[in-house]
Formats: sequence, C-alpha cells, structure tokens
Amino acid sequence: MKCINFKPKLLCRNRIYEMLDEVFNVPLLFVSAPMGYGKTTVVKEYLDNIKTIENIIWFSILDEENDENWVWSEFVDTLKDIDNNVMETLKNIGFPEDRITRRKIISIIKENIKDNTMLVIDDW
Repeated sequence: MKCINFKPKLLCRNRIYEMLDEVFNVPLLFVSAPMGYGKTTVVKEYLDNIKTIENIIWFSILDEENDENWVWSEFVDTLKDIDNNVMETLKNIGFPEDRITRRKIISIIKENIKDNTMLVIDDW
C-alpha cells in the first residue's frame, strides 16, 4: 500500500474578496454557488480580515428545518450578544408574516443596532 502525505494548500481568493468588498456598497449581497464550493469558508475568511465590522451575526439554517416559527426563534436568539432588548422585542413580535410586520422588524433593527454590523444567513 502506498502512503501519500496530505498536503493542504492555501487558496488565494483575491478575486472573490474583491467581489465581497461590494457588500459595503449594496443593501443586500448574495453569494451563490453549488454545494462544496467553499462559500461559507470564503465568507468567514473574508470577515475575519475586515477590521471595520464590529459585530457579525452568523445564522445558519439547516436543510431539515422548515418550521418558520422555530427558524425565527433561532434567528432572534443570535441577536442576544448584540442587543438583548432587540432580541426580546423581535421575539415578542413573532415571525413576520406580512409586509407591515417585516417593515417594523427592519425598522427596529436599523434603529437599535448602530454599530458596523454584518448579518450572514448561511445555507438559506
């Protein structure tokens, strides 16, 4: 049996990092590629190197989770480290089922989370 040494290589993703720099110029940025292409890894690496972002809210959605109220509760719980009052307010409002509620939630987040904060929703 032949033994082969595993030699991991460091990937330079400068082109992708330049694309991710656009996140500061748009209100919403999607990163899309097939499974296994390293989307999560590259975004984590990128955010680790950006020192102007004070808070990163990272929320991963599992494929098997399709209960919107459970997902909402889990999402709101990720806000507790940023602002506990916002977390409690959003939890009390519940899952945004209509346009008015969505606008209210966005307004609450904008008014209360003033620091340079990045929200990442992974595997949506």
